[in-house]
Amino acid sequence: MRLYKNSVRDYNRRKGAVSFFLKRCYLKAIASNEFLPRRIRERAQHYLSVSRYISKTQFNNRCKESLRSRSVVTGFGLSRHVFRKHAETGFLLGVRRASW
Repeated sequence: MRLYKNSVRDYNRRKGAVSFFLKRCYLKAIASNEFLPRRIRERAQHYLSVSRYISKTQFNNRCKESLRSRSVVTGFGLSRHVFRKHAETGFLLGVRRASW
């Protein structure tokens, strides 16, 4: 399986967002706490504005197996081709191929 430049970039963005998530939550709590001194709150707010935060909107919706970026089924994180293959073989619990 070849890794493309966009998929590597997407992986690094997700990893960075996860590693900074808790730190960002702490800083937001400090910045919004009115009982702390103003200087500490301003320092936390400054660090939030200066740090390079990676938001969820920067992620590409990619398939976990084929790294395909188009037609990804959101709940499963698989492209429609892989989703169909797994649904037919019975690997996805609760998913059944529709028949009429």
